[in-house]
Amino acid sequence: MSAAAATVPGVKILLLSRCTGALAPFLAESTGSAASRLRIGYIDDAQVAFAEAPFVRAERDAVDALGHERIAITVRDMAADDFDRMLADLDAVYVASGSTFALLEALRISGCDAPLIRHVRAGLPYIGSSAGSIVAGPDITPASLLDDIADGPALTSFAGLALVEQTVIPHADGKLPPYPPKLISATLDSFGGQYPLVPLADDQALLADGSGTRVVESSCTSSSSHPEPRVSHPEPRVPTVLLTGFEPFGGHASNPSWTAVQLVRDSWAGDARLEVRQLPVDFASVDGALRAALAEVNPDIVISVGLAAGTESIRVERIAINVDDARIPDNSGYQPIDEPVVDGGPAGYFSTLPIKGAVAAIRAKGIQAVVSQTAGTYTCNHVFYLLMHELRQRPGTRGGFVHIPHSHEEAPGTDSPSLALERLTTALTAVVEAALSNETDVKVGGGTLD
Repeated sequence: MSAAAATVPGVKILLLSRCTGALAPFLAESTGSAASRLRIGYIDDAQVAFAEAPFVRAERDAVDALGHERIAITVRDMAADDFDRMLADLDAVYVASGSTFALLEALRISGCDAPLIRHVRAGLPYIGSSAGSIVAGPDITPASLLDDIADGPALTSFAGLALVEQTVIPHADGKLPPYPPKLISATLDSFGGQYPLVPLADDQALLADGSGTRVVESSCTSSSSHPEPRVSHPEPRVPTVLLTGFEPFGGHASNPSWTAVQLVRDSWAGDARLEVRQLPVDFASVDGALRAALAEVNPDIVISVGLAAGTESIRVERIAINVDDARIPDNSGYQPIDEPVVDGGPAGYFSTLPIKGAVAAIRAKGIQAVVSQTAGTYTCNHVFYLLMHELRQRPGTRGGFVHIPHSHEEAPGTDSPSLALERLTTALTAVVEAALSNETDVKVGGGTLD
């Protein structure tokens, strides 16, 4: 990290990964007092769920070993004005490790984030550890593979405190058991192209002061680290993929989209967790069904699948448009004409899946596939648009839509093009694998001339 990186003038910030060796010299330098007993506010909201965990006691002991007065603060229980007055009487603030999303939620819902930002920018020394370091950055989304998003259910935004311009990824040496090298690599690969990340080993820290921002040593000793692994911390998360299919409609006895996604789940042998949900072909009730599925599954990737009768190819959709214009009534008899999917919503949303990579993966299985430029204006487009609209509130979750032909087994004796269910399953499995393997899409031509 270059010392020339921009910082707010006057800030004094130390972001620890785990070891606290850099803490004592930082406090002496930032407060101008090497001998005085300092008043250090210790914000513990990230640790509320882990009150009896060994790492919590070990971290407090490491701070207490410095000989200063540690003042426990739980901001979730405080009024912002009271917190503001408390900060004015402190020499430094220490934001402890634990759950990143629980910590940010506590700061946000209490309104204590604003006075904390104001005091730190005015010169109050800020020390973060792990979760406390992550929230100091511009966005905590990259922590979604390290911590559980469900710990902060009231969060509507993952924007951090923006005290520094980078998001710290702690434990990047992979030595702490809950954060193995594979998980750290997945985090850096998934988010490194979107966010300015600073991976820190346990014996490193990010220092931001009048000289700039830089990585410094923060040694681990018996008195300057909290060595216990987070035994009560959630296990490293594997990605969760939500697949949706539709109920039968238009006089059909079954719907291959629902049959196929169940077969994908049942035959899945990868590391990710696959969940499937059936959606109604009903404009009035499908919104609630989709939102309920998102809330229940809390997915990292969403792939909605629908039937496109008459098509010969797997169609990976590029864009959803904000219009319902039904050629036939839905299953409840309702037939919207030229109505918006979401009142006041944008004209369209693009898929955030690697659509061209998915097409290439399907073709590699010997199955015909194309990038489609329209998902129609029936319930498939409706679900696709609403999905992408909802995912605006779920940073880091990607989604899109795939249309499939009829299956041989479910459309016997008709002239409609169809594929065997086994081929449909293979194609959709390839889409899942492409979505898990590729954060960004491949750069190849996939448009049309008409």
